[in-house]
Amino acid sequence: MKYQLRPLGPDHKTSVMDIFNYYIQNSFSAFFTTCLPHGCFDALLQACRGYPALALEDESGQAVGFGLLKPFHPGDAVKRTAELSYFITPDCTRQGLGRMLLEKMTEEARKMGIDNLVASVSSQNEASLRFHQQNGFSEAGRIRSAGRKFEQEFDIVIFQKRV
Repeated sequence: MKYQLRPLGPDHKTSVMDIFNYYIQNSFSAFFTTCLPHGCFDALLQACRGYPALALEDESGQAVGFGLLKPFHPGDAVKRTAELSYFITPDCTRQGLGRMLLEKMTEEARKMGIDNLVASVSSQNEASLRFHQQNGFSEAGRIRSAGRKFEQEFDIVIFQKRV
């Protein structure tokens, strides 16, 4: 199957929120414990306004994943650093699509003068920890016992990649 990346827009609202809510309910990937209403999509777009935000679409035009960059910190002295987030439907993982999203977002970040990407990953999310390590990220810090989900504590591992 062929996939394409398109700018994230209002037509992706339902798919994106359904993907995100899947990870809220079933994994440590999202740092929420209850599903978010579809209306939160607008806040998501607002949070990454001015930064790359992409939908990963299948051949039918259905969003099967998304990725976005947002400011790491509001201070202008650190505007060269952005936080990265991405989610792909479980049936589309392990096909190189995460790498495809990461490469495109890295390319777009460079165009903006961003040369540091940061990702926050749950210590309980082994697949994401491996993904980031395999794609040039290194652990830059760890917030111990930062969260609790599914009756388990987890650290937030801060990954950094110079691009």
